[in-house]
Amino acid sequence: MAWGAEDPCRTQPDDAECARILSNLGAVYYSQARYLEAEPLFQRAINLWSFTAGNSADLAVTLHNQAAVYQAEGQYADAIQSYERALALRESLLGQNSIGLLPLLNGLGESYFELGEYTHSQQMLDRAMSIIELNRAGETPDGAATFATYGTLLKIRGQMPEAERALKRALAVYRQTGETKEESRVLNNLGRVMVAQGRRKEAERLFREAIARAEQLGPEQADVAAGLSNFANLLGAEHKYGEAERLLRRAEQVDRRSLSADDPRLGYDTYNTGLLAFERKQYHAAEELFVRCLSTFEKNMPRNHPEIGKVTASLAEVYRRENNLEQADILYRRALNILEQNWGAEDPQLLSLLESYSQLLRSRQEFAEAASIDMQAMKIRVTQALRSGS
Repeated sequence: MAWGAEDPCRTQPDDAECARILSNLGAVYYSQARYLEAEPLFQRAINLWSFTAGNSADLAVTLHNQAAVYQAEGQYADAIQSYERALALRESLLGQNSIGLLPLLNGLGESYFELGEYTHSQQMLDRAMSIIELNRAGETPDGAATFATYGTLLKIRGQMPEAERALKRALAVYRQTGETKEESRVLNNLGRVMVAQGRRKEAERLFREAIARAEQLGPEQADVAAGLSNFANLLGAEHKYGEAERLLRRAEQVDRRSLSADDPRLGYDTYNTGLLAFERKQYHAAEELFVRCLSTFEKNMPRNHPEIGKVTASLAEVYRRENNLEQADILYRRALNILEQNWGAEDPQLLSLLESYSQLLRSRQEFAEAASIDMQAMKIRVTQALRSGS
């Protein structure tokens, strides 16, 4: 940014005061979602704070704000760097178990989650949970944010009862504090947990409530689109295709108006439309949509991100249905490799993929390899049974 006559520090020769002005102006821009304008202000303030007072609380605040900007822009690796610098500073000022560390640990947990680095995400959130317990901070907004992200992580890892408990704790706090935006997000994730547990009526109620809460902030909110997409996926699985298609169309329209053209979240709209086409046995249409989604994700996500693994598995299943067995085999192997890296070889979420891949191998008369895949699926089922006490 060229400052010229518009430099907010042009009449302020003191570096520390200039940094404070820049940081405060950046915070205003951040609150207005003017991230591209906030970013250089925070960076210049950080450079000045680092020179004048390297361990100051002001520097920690500005680094935190910079991390939040990067996170909002989807630049998660940059966000993590800023969050970690801010965390180290705040630890030196407040100690290892201060409640003041929670926003930074939450930001790190969320950023690692978005990158698909679930182990690192859980490490940050486990530490946040310990601080919450030590300080009895479960009823605070920061405590609720920890529960919300932790619940979402548990959902991804297939630990549905635990995810439900964490998300319900977050929801209770957000309802008390009136944080409508966060409430909508938790309702969406809780609804998806209900779907995974076969509790469809509860899921429908939660999705409807999530949409209503998000619409209170405006009909063009991205959280409105998330609720519409979740509800549409539920309806599609119940073969209510017309209504599901209508909701997905509306969700994509909202996202295209509220997100930039290269935002990876638009890939989820493409994927959800592909899932509906697959449910309707429109395999050619599903193939085109999954390929488009995969291209979007591969441009915006790490190459081994679990979302890439899931889309790859869906595309493999389309090829199997289309009898393109060689291409399906290649994609099943790739999907399994990605998802095992992220989830582990005994994660129950792998079962449907393993079953489909086994069918493919048997159709190609590769019985020995199919038996190996069947054995992996059997181990997962046995482990599940033992954990549930069955």
